[in-house]
Amino acid sequence: LRTELVLARPSVEPLARLSPKPDPLQPFAAATGRLRSGEDASVCVDLLPASGFRAACLRRRLRREARRIHGERRDWAALLNGDQRRRTRPDPQEQVERRGAVQAVDAKLRGSGELFEAQILLRGEAPTRGRAEAAMSGLLAAFRPLAERNYLKASGVPIPGVAFLGSDVPLRRGSFDRRFATGLFRPARKTILTARELAGFLKPPTVYCGERNVLRSGALLSPPPDLPAFEKRRDDLIPLGKVSTESGDQIVGVRTADTFFTYIAGRSRYGKTEAAIAQFAHIVRAGHGGLFLDPHGDGLERIEPYLAEVAERVVRIDLGPGACVEQPGWNLFELGGSAAESEARVEAVVDAFASALEWGERSTRAINLTSQAAAALAAIAGRLDSELAPTIFQIPTLLSDSEWREAVIPFLPRADQRFWTDRFTLLAPEAITPVTNMVDRLRRVERVRALLGQSKSTYRVREAMDEGKIVLACPGTGGTRDRLIANLLLFDLLHAARGRADLPPAERKPFWVFLDEVQSYDGAASGNLAALLEQSAKFGLRAVLLNQNPERLSAATLNALTTNRSHLLASTLNSHAASLIAKEWGKRVRPEALTELQRFRFIAQVTHKGSLSAPFALGGVRVEDVLKEPAEQSDPKGQPGMAADGRSVAEVSRHLETLDDRIQVELERQRGDGEAEGQSAGGPEPSPHAQGEEVDGDG
Repeated sequence: LRTELVLARPSVEPLARLSPKPDPLQPFAAATGRLRSGEDASVCVDLLPASGFRAACLRRRLRREARRIHGERRDWAALLNGDQRRRTRPDPQEQVERRGAVQAVDAKLRGSGELFEAQILLRGEAPTRGRAEAAMSGLLAAFRPLAERNYLKASGVPIPGVAFLGSDVPLRRGSFDRRFATGLFRPARKTILTARELAGFLKPPTVYCGERNVLRSGALLSPPPDLPAFEKRRDDLIPLGKVSTESGDQIVGVRTADTFFTYIAGRSRYGKTEAAIAQFAHIVRAGHGGLFLDPHGDGLERIEPYLAEVAERVVRIDLGPGACVEQPGWNLFELGGSAAESEARVEAVVDAFASALEWGERSTRAINLTSQAAAALAAIAGRLDSELAPTIFQIPTLLSDSEWREAVIPFLPRADQRFWTDRFTLLAPEAITPVTNMVDRLRRVERVRALLGQSKSTYRVREAMDEGKIVLACPGTGGTRDRLIANLLLFDLLHAARGRADLPPAERKPFWVFLDEVQSYDGAASGNLAALLEQSAKFGLRAVLLNQNPERLSAATLNALTTNRSHLLASTLNSHAASLIAKEWGKRVRPEALTELQRFRFIAQVTHKGSLSAPFALGGVRVEDVLKEPAEQSDPKGQPGMAADGRSVAEVSRHLETLDDRIQVELERQRGDGEAEGQSAGGPEPSPHAQGEEVDGDG
């Protein structure tokens, strides 16, 4: 159906002046909100501004209309009779009407802003005529609040009881459709409106337009004009998202030189992980190293087919459901002989336990036991062959087996020896339970045992960083046990990054870390993640952190992210989280805009050429938009570089079954050799403390 609206009375009679509360666009939003699938309702208001000579002509026209309609009435009978006597006093009601008419004309001609000639076209489409008429009725009703001394009506000729010859008659449809499609300005009747009468149409919907089908301001924010367009061959750019241009949607990017920390928040299944996958795949294919830590594992399945060309650099650690049992070897206590590396490994283990188990200031005994046990295993690892290096599964043995512990103590520094000989014996037997129970839970899982039970590592995070390896890690989402694996991976990485202080800054290759569900690694009590994030950028780490709700992060971690962030992206959030993010943007975006974003829509603030941009809207990007479709692969997990070192799970299990005894035998042998050398030299038999000092000095 088609309808053209024109003024019912002369243009000098004004329309109603509408208040901004409620928004004049509210009834239009309500009318379109009632449409069903397959229906459409459109309002096209074409305005031709008048200026110069044309404006002067229109104002003279309005004044003539005013004189013709509201000019002084003469008593023609008196004039014909020659009676020039004064007219009788007018009726009070007539005076009120005249005063109102004068005020209305004054409002139209003075202080009303620019003049416009208007063409107002309405069109309703639906599968049935009845639904089209309902849509058109809603649009016509939306114009009724404008009725005052003048109003808008449908252009046409009514035939009472038969039909209405308006814009929808066959002879007028072609002209209407051509004007509607092209903007051709040829109204059926001259309609002159002022800027004040049109104020409700010359703005977007405001906060007082409460309909849910209104596109809010958050989705209309324009991007920086010089944000570079992303090209697949440009290694110095990271794909960010899609923005609307005159030629259609275009993918824009941010420079790697401007990117240190990125935080992406938003509801699940709204595109944040998909955008991270596209960014990670592009970055590592460009030659950078990186780690993608995904508790769910779905992201790894999306990434892996795109890494066939760089498969020799890929290391996959997959502990999720249905994953392959074979895993690379990763021994947390395999050392290269450096004291700093030993300290970093110990701190990584302690931080991971504290974060995963939420140990705080009141958990000093558990933290101390973990620290002492890790330090002891790191100390003896330096004295053993690589095939006998202790693993994390020797922690329960050290804490619960007194004979094994006695074999270890002589090889520890004196202060550590005193802890085990003097203070540890005073603890209650159940004091070790929080530590041993968690390690025992790890050992019961076959895939975890295959990963952490090998004395000789095939995955070393420092080598991955320095050699540009690609690490795909899925710790699983089963609970505390899987959260501990995730924290071990993360804190091992962060402490290894600090170890790059021995390299000149120019030689610290950037290593990109993508952490999905980052709250899993953020122990609110420990606060270690925040401290490490604040320090790791100078050592070459570039981090992208994702989660659904910023309120689930600890205050320290959230402060570290918002203070040091390069880019901040948010999709749909709840009202509390939206207010939090809006504050970070200086309230330049209303929180309501973040609560009503559509799927795969984001509001972002980025660092561009060293400066923070204003928040702007963009659409999500997929890995298919950034990289070409990969060839189909029958078994992506079996690609070169993605398997373990060839040791079967059975071999790892047999290795672990005898590792405790072999370590004890080797330590006792070394101690016996040391004592024999001391006796052959004619000296007295060394005490355990003296032996500890000798070992410490050699180290």
